[in-house]
Amino acid sequence: PFSDAKRASAHFHAPVILKQCFGFDYRSMAVFRIAMSSLILVDLWLRSYWIHDHYSNLGVWPVSNAVQEIRYSFSFHFVSGSYWFQAFLMCVAAFCALCTLVGWHWRFFAVMNWLMMSSIQNRNQWLLDGGDEFIRMFTFWAMFLPLSERFSIDSLPSRNGKKVITNANNGGNSNMKSSDGSSYYVSCGTLCLWTQFAIIYLFTAFLKWAPEWVGPDYTATQYALGLDLFVTKFGQFMLSLGPNFLKFMTIAVLWFEKAAPILMIMPFWNGPMRIIGILGIFAMHVGFGSCLKLGMFAWVPAGVVLIFLPGWFWDTLLPFIRAHLPLPQQYRQQRSSSANSVTTIYTKGDRTWMASTMFSMFFLWNRYQIIDASILQRDRSPMNAGRERERDMMTSSSSSSSSSSPSLSSDIALNLGYEREPLADNETFCV
Repeated sequence: PFSDAKRASAHFHAPVILKQCFGFDYRSMAVFRIAMSSLILVDLWLRSYWIHDHYSNLGVWPVSNAVQEIRYSFSFHFVSGSYWFQAFLMCVAAFCALCTLVGWHWRFFAVMNWLMMSSIQNRNQWLLDGGDEFIRMFTFWAMFLPLSERFSIDSLPSRNGKKVITNANNGGNSNMKSSDGSSYYVSCGTLCLWTQFAIIYLFTAFLKWAPEWVGPDYTATQYALGLDLFVTKFGQFMLSLGPNFLKFMTIAVLWFEKAAPILMIMPFWNGPMRIIGILGIFAMHVGFGSCLKLGMFAWVPAGVVLIFLPGWFWDTLLPFIRAHLPLPQQYRQQRSSSANSVTTIYTKGDRTWMASTMFSMFFLWNRYQIIDASILQRDRSPMNAGRERERDMMTSSSSSSSSSSPSLSSDIALNLGYEREPLADNETFCV
């Protein structure tokens, strides 16, 4: 049996460990909000160039085709296929992302942000990649987190007359040191977001069971960098470093995808372990984007992982870096203790229906990985669909002359959303 002192110690440290493992620092959640909103604005800016070709009825994928393809998904873009209506909805989505960026009426615009991005993605699913999946999933879980408690308009003391208090337990500063876990926010929402993050990376790693990944070949990186349609000049340089280096990169990517979710919830050395995991995710995805033309997929996961920044980063590592960098004196000064930060007090906690909704969404979104990953690869892969479409078109046009091949290949590239130069007479387009 425990003594009274041991019982008190166990009672005190248990919630601290829970907060440090599954909780998020308020400042990190604010950085996550800013990063994700900025990435959404960039994504909308890139999509705006293709409103005519890929979203209006004058393009390659009219609304009637999209409605028949997606029977059980919603999209505001299905209301009309006119160019100006599609452009108007893009502007609405950009306004919602801008409001979440500055943290204005966070709860309302967080919901609108997810609805608008889901609507845009459902309008033309042939254009989606892994970055779009990240945006849709993590904007959903962001609705259940207080991401506007720091660095936002909603966090101002006089905002809407909200009741605010100062944390007297830390000299009036609510950003308490991470050693006691008090700067962390933990709820069903934080647990679900970490679980979603873990599902993505763990199942991605477990599905890599081919010899190219698990041996004895370890040639997955070499094959990826051999795709001339996607490889960059830096990727060609990496390919020239030799098979031993590429074998090492293959093993490193596979094992880090398994280790990254675990590093985020380590009960000991939680701060340094999270920093290692964050730097690894940054390096992995920025490396993907530097070697291959992957669009937003190279940058969105790097923005998502910012929510895992521990309080140790803000309270210990960042002041240490400032103290040892040749910065001007005004940047070295810490905030005065009289400038007390405030925390909005919500009188109602998480609801049972909210938790049930979250875990139901887990199953709906990840049912393919959990039940049968092959269904996901077959039904949702634009590349496989493109191959089938190309094969059907090739079969139907087998009786035509060889001079029609360039236009056929150009049509395939346009339907799949690829941007390419015109083909020469002796050149073949490969999807």
